[in-house]
Amino acid sequence: MDRYLREMRKRKRSPRTIRNRFDHVLSFLAYCGLEKKSIAPQRPKYEMKIPQAYTHEELRDLFSAIKDEKLYNTFQILLCAGLREQEAMYLSWSDLDLERGIVKVRSKPHYGFAIKDKEERDVPIPESLTARLREYRASHPAEKLLTGTKTDCPNHKLLRTLKRIVHNAGIGCGHCEGCIGPLHECHRWFLHRFRATAIPMVGQRRAMRHCQVGQGSFRPPRQ
Repeated sequence: MDRYLREMRKRKRSPRTIRNRFDHVLSFLAYCGLEKKSIAPQRPKYEMKIPQAYTHEELRDLFSAIKDEKLYNTFQILLCAGLREQEAMYLSWSDLDLERGIVKVRSKPHYGFAIKDKEERDVPIPESLTARLREYRASHPAEKLLTGTKTDCPNHKLLRTLKRIVHNAGIGCGHCEGCIGPLHECHRWFLHRFRATAIPMVGQRRAMRHCQVGQGSFRPPRQ
């Protein structure tokens, strides 16, 4: 494991990436029945950074750069419903109540996907987005997945696609393609919008499925 860690540092992997990959290897060793403590007695450390949520100006530039209608709807859903990446990846049209403007977050056993904490939730979305989705659905009645690929399969490249759009929109650092734009920023912006409402904190936690809402773990968008 020490050699593995040295090699990752040699390749200039970030401390968080090193820790994530270390944990993946550790899980595999545990699955194989090996004693983890004797092989890797100390886990690599990293600083827990607080990402910045998108500003309104960045969101405007981001969506202006999206020309594909389905991608536009996909990232609007992520933003307005605060979905996590896999929740969006396996979102089907049957999960949408277009009459009431509700997104139903459910597990998808046939895809091997289980929702966080095994707790379902219903999240309201704005009428403007609901109307847009109704119009799209009318012209694409055969699609099963709302955010799927052209062949109607789960889109496993949502994060990579968003990073590319962010880069093209010029709201990154200008030096790389992936420094800004993780899907979690949509999750955080949704929280900031949600916290401005009169909904009790317990209701916000249930909608987000996040126990740390209201405990200082999220930073509002830069104004």
